[in-house]
Amino acid sequence: MNTSGEVADLMAKEAIQITESSVKLMALGAKNLAAIIMALVNEDTKLQGMTNMKQLIKSEKPLCIMQIKEEDLRQFNKEAKNYGVLFAPVKDKTNDTGLCDIIAKQDDIPQLNHIMEKLGFNAPVIENVPDNEETEVNHDKSDKAQSKNSTPRANENPSGGRYTKRGDTERTDSNSKPSVKKQINDIKAQQAKKQAGRAPVRQNTRTVPKKAMTKER
Repeated sequence: MNTSGEVADLMAKEAIQITESSVKLMALGAKNLAAIIMALVNEDTKLQGMTNMKQLIKSEKPLCIMQIKEEDLRQFNKEAKNYGVLFAPVKDKTNDTGLCDIIAKQDDIPQLNHIMEKLGFNAPVIENVPDNEETEVNHDKSDKAQSKNSTPRANENPSGGRYTKRGDTERTDSNSKPSVKKQINDIKAQQAKKQAGRAPVRQNTRTVPKKAMTKER
């Protein structure tokens, strides 16, 4: 009877320990899950301090780039939180230069300059990061401007044709053929007028010998 009672007590203790350990594991898992969820929530609604590029791109605002030393990144993050600056650090893993690129919003450029001055640096030269839409719009505007500028140049030629360079013989398009014919006709007309003006002079020179012969008689 005593042995059976001891076995029952051992089984009860083992069951209690198993349940305790399972409860502890469940509590630890729930705690970790809650921490992960809170981190995700804070990351999505983060408005200042260090973040990632995904968060900056979601803001849909123009960005800028500057460089600092990696050793100053922690102090920079502290100052950025104080001034409400949201930024994303980008490190070059291939080349160990000791520098770190800081990508932030263009709206925070005054705060960034002040933070750099507090860290003991001069106001940095900040490079703007153009958006794809802005580059496409600027490209379209430049194309339209070129097309507008090219239109009056084509109209400067009264004959409507385009001439080649001096290296080759000058040629015109099919639209310029009537003007060339007109120029040739004008030249022929001018030559005909000149020949008509010279004809009476030749007739007068022929009559001079006849008058001289009458005087001798």
